[in-house]
Amino acid sequence: MDQDVCNVHVAWAPQPGPQTAFVNCPMFEAVYGGARGGGKTDASLGEFVIHQDKWKAAAKGLFIRRKQSDLVNTLERAKAIYGASGAKWHEGKNTFVFPSGAVIRFRYLDRDEDADRYQGQDYSRVYIEQLKDLNASLRWRRDGATEGPEASDGSRPRHVR
Repeated sequence: MDQDVCNVHVAWAPQPGPQTAFVNCPMFEAVYGGARGGGKTDASLGEFVIHQDKWKAAAKGLFIRRKQSDLVNTLERAKAIYGASGAKWHEGKNTFVFPSGAVIRFRYLDRDEDADRYQGQDYSRVYIEQLKDLNASLRWRRDGATEGPEASDGSRPRHVR
């Protein structure tokens, strides 16, 4: 009996346990904690690969760290994961653009006022690394940056992770 064989390159897959629970979480907000090196950043980066595959050009991500220097290692890992998915890195914009039309931007919030730049913008995913480093007022402002298009089934591809 002949079987069709599909050679698919998987850019990233969650590890069993917390990463899998994170990417499968149906809640609007998901908080993933743990020790350094536990896979939290990979989970966020990888979850966007899955998200953009489903939502295509409607997938618009924002990845936030407190300081620009905090993004260095994150961006190196993102280049490995997203590059394997065919995404192109745009250095001047700190943005990856996927073949699907999805985009994810990497930003930092040096000052509390920096959060105001993202109010009312059209992001379907917002990833906040080291949430503990952001004060309470910033945590409440994040909700204004998660507006996204409705899918044909009426659901919205919006989660803050």
